[in-house]
Amino acid sequence: MAHYRYLRDESYYNDLYDLHTIETCLDYYWSLKSGFEKHRGDKSFKKYSKKKFDTEVHKVVSYTINAIKIDRFRHKKDTILKWMDDDRQRQDRLDNAVEPKDILCHQCNSPMLATTKDLIDHLNKPMRVLFFFECPNCKKRRGVYDDGSEFVSKPPLCPKCKHEARLTYKRKGEVTIWTTSCSSCGYKEVDKDDFNKWEVDRKKKEERDRLLLKEYRAEFCLSDEDGQDCLWRIDQMKRLVDEMEEREKHKKEYDAVANIKKLTVVELEKLINDTINSQGYIRLELSKPEFGKQLIVGFTVQDSNTSRQEYDSRNGFRKLVQGALSGTNWRLMVTSLSYRLGYLQGSLRAYETEEDILTLVRKK
Repeated sequence: MAHYRYLRDESYYNDLYDLHTIETCLDYYWSLKSGFEKHRGDKSFKKYSKKKFDTEVHKVVSYTINAIKIDRFRHKKDTILKWMDDDRQRQDRLDNAVEPKDILCHQCNSPMLATTKDLIDHLNKPMRVLFFFECPNCKKRRGVYDDGSEFVSKPPLCPKCKHEARLTYKRKGEVTIWTTSCSSCGYKEVDKDDFNKWEVDRKKKEERDRLLLKEYRAEFCLSDEDGQDCLWRIDQMKRLVDEMEEREKHKKEYDAVANIKKLTVVELEKLINDTINSQGYIRLELSKPEFGKQLIVGFTVQDSNTSRQEYDSRNGFRKLVQGALSGTNWRLMVTSLSYRLGYLQGSLRAYETEEDILTLVRKK
C-alpha cells in the first residue's frame, strides 16, 4: 500500500536549514545594499568617495549578515532535532495505523481493498490516518479513517455567491483539468494541473537549491567549530558588559571592596597584638590554618586581668578584635570564641576573593 514518507536522512534537514540561512542572508544583503544605493546621492553622503561609500556600506551589511549567521547557528541544532522529531512522530503514526476491517462497497456490497493511506494532520486537531478503499468489482471508492469514521467529501462553495458549487475533472495525458461551476449564479472557473510542468519546475528548484548550497554555504553557514567559537565570544562579551553594568550600579560597594586591607597572617598577628596587649590580653598564638574555600586560622590568647570574669573577658576581647579587623579582609568567628580559666580560644576567617569581600562589605 503506497503512502508518503515523512522522515528523511539528517542530511536532508541540514541542507534545508542551511538553504533557509542562505536565502535569509541574501535577502538581507540585497535589501540593505539597494537601500543604501538609493541614498548614495543624499547630502549626508556627498562627502564620501565611491570607494569610501562602498566600504562603509559593506561594513554595515557585513555586521548585519554576521549577526544573522550567528543567530541561525545558535538555533540550528535544536531546530533540526525538532523537525526530525516531528516527522518521526508523523511517520510512526502513519506506518503503525491499523487498517479498518470489513469495509464494504456502498454500491454493490462487495469487500473493498485498501489502495493508499494519508496522514491527516490539521492544526489543533489530533492526527488521523485516512485509508482509501476501492471496490474490485464496480471501482467505487470510499475513504475511512483509522478510527472507523467515514470520510465525507464536502462540496466546494462558489467564491462569488457562496452557494454549493460542482467540481469536476478530466485528464488529458499529463494534464488534469478541474472545473468549478455554480448553477446558482452561473460562475465557472477552470484550473489546470500540468504534471510535466510541475516536474520541470521541481527539477529547476532542486538545481537552484543545489547551486545555492554549493556557492554560498561556506560563506553564510557557520561550521560547528566556528559557530561555537562565535557563541563563546558573544557570551564572554555579555559577561563583561553585565559585570561593567553591575559595577556601575553598585559602585560604592565595589569602591569599598577596593579599599579593604588584605592582610597576610603575619600582618594579622601584629595588628591583633597591637590592639589587645595594652588591654591585658597576652601571648596570642595562632594554630595551623585550615585550607578550604576560605582560610580559617585558630588561635589562643590569655587574659592577664584576673579580675575579669568569663563574660567580661570574652566580650571585651570580641569588641577589641572586631574593631581592629573592621577595615580588613579578616573576621573573628564569634561563635567559635570560648573561655576557660583565663584562656580564650577561637578562630579567624579570611575573605580573599573579590566576590567574598563584596559579600563582607554588603553584610556590613
